[in-house]
Amino acid sequence: MDQHPHESPSTPPVRPTGQIDATRSNWPTWLGVLLCVFGGIGLLQRFFGVVFVAVMPLIPPNVLPPEMTVTGTLWGYGLVLSIVSLPLSAVHLTAGIQTLRRRPTARFWVVAFVIYAVVILPPGAIYQYIAMQHQMQQAAQQGNSPQGMAALGAGFGLVVGVLGAMVALAWPAFLLIWYSRASIREEIRSWKYA
Repeated sequence: MDQHPHESPSTPPVRPTGQIDATRSNWPTWLGVLLCVFGGIGLLQRFFGVVFVAVMPLIPPNVLPPEMTVTGTLWGYGLVLSIVSLPLSAVHLTAGIQTLRRRPTARFWVVAFVIYAVVILPPGAIYQYIAMQHQMQQAAQQGNSPQGMAALGAGFGLVVGVLGAMVALAWPAFLLIWYSRASIREEIRSWKYA
């Protein structure tokens, strides 16, 4: 019986045990991480946004410049909008966690996030535009802006609003396209509930 010099007669051959999934894709990891990071940052940002808007009337007038403060109906609209949009980031974060854990409900949470984002976008864009116009008017009244800046600000606010809406819709649009692909839907259906 011939043996090679490096072989040991007492060591049996090692074979892998258990099931090896050679076709396991890695997109749920990187996309799940992105969803969690964006959702987590958004949750913190929205939470502190709600707190800031809520306490704004309590801030003494000389602490913030007048163009940075909103009062009355505009403040109430901003507070309601901040509170209503707070769960958006929680849904975003949940979509990421479900994707990372490879749960079949991941697609449901992504679609819920996309719908929520699309519904909350128009009121948010309207509020941002009105708040920007208010800030421009306040700055003009205080003499902190050059003559004619309010008229320029109206056009600038509209351009910023449209560009902001396009940027805000880019991520949800990507997610909707990605999770709507037939191969991705099929893979998600194969994930296990736990």
